[in-house]
Amino acid sequence: MCRVGLLTILFALYPVAAWSASRIDPCTQVGLISFEPSAFGPPGPDTVIGYRVEVPPYGFDEPYPPYIPSKPGPQFAVVRGSFGPGNIYFIDVVVTHDLTPFPAYHQVGYLDRNFDFIGPFSPGTYTFTATVRSYDSTTGTLVPFCPAPYASSYTRALMVATVDPQLTTAPVIEYYYSKLDHYFITQDPVEIQALDAGAHFGWVRTGQSFPAYVPGSLGVNGFVWRYYGLPSAGLDSHFFTLAVPEQNVLNLEPDKWVVERQDAFELLQPLTATGYCPPNTIPAYRLWNNRADGDHRYTTDTVIKRTMIGKGYIAEGYGPDAVFMCAPTQ
Repeated sequence: MCRVGLLTILFALYPVAAWSASRIDPCTQVGLISFEPSAFGPPGPDTVIGYRVEVPPYGFDEPYPPYIPSKPGPQFAVVRGSFGPGNIYFIDVVVTHDLTPFPAYHQVGYLDRNFDFIGPFSPGTYTFTATVRSYDSTTGTLVPFCPAPYASSYTRALMVATVDPQLTTAPVIEYYYSKLDHYFITQDPVEIQALDAGAHFGWVRTGQSFPAYVPGSLGVNGFVWRYYGLPSAGLDSHFFTLAVPEQNVLNLEPDKWVVERQDAFELLQPLTATGYCPPNTIPAYRLWNNRADGDHRYTTDTVIKRTMIGKGYIAEGYGPDAVFMCAPTQ
């Protein structure tokens, strides 16, 4: 059976390369703050802001350099944010095996691009300070994640503009081909026109759609890649993902999967530990047909999600509700 889906790929065996001095030293990056989405300029007074704090890989990416604290088994990042005096926001990230000492924090997954969503904020300049520490459950102590002389915290300013940025959205239209019992989605007006004109025989609109940002709106972290599963591999189906580990695996299988577009449309990734989508977005679901031909259906409709699961489809995503992406509300 050729299953390509979230769970399969997350637990795939990755080639492990030894860390070397030629790589970027991860402790020079730890604690650096980035904001998402970033492509459209400063956020406005109605913008929900995602922020990320850099933490060296603590999952299954590659071995640590010898000076980064690590232990066998999975580790987790827990995050707490709080405002100080004025427009100062403090972010405390703790990498730990034991979540119980941190009831006021929230857990984020290894794959989370956004450690949290905050805002909207009033116009002005805000200062973010992030600290990354490691928790040793045997001693009950917190220590800097990287030892001296590496910095234990970083500060970055964020300007909130008086006017919200103009983000462009367009509907992603769903089609169905009864002969294969396959679904297909596209936001491209040229493809939509061709499909509606019958250029690809057998494909018809289902009447379903969901909004997404058009290419070039969010930047690289919002890119939804589109792959085509080759008929020679028993597939003849399309696959959409913004999950980097999935992209990495499919890119290593050119005999099965061909990249058709690296930016078919753009959506946000939920927090992978919980499936949480930020305000002004709704969960988008990916459902696998549980067959060798590996087709998927994508929807924001919970009724359709339940119906497809009732037909034997499997929901692939994050958190208890298996949320795969976050779509704008309009």
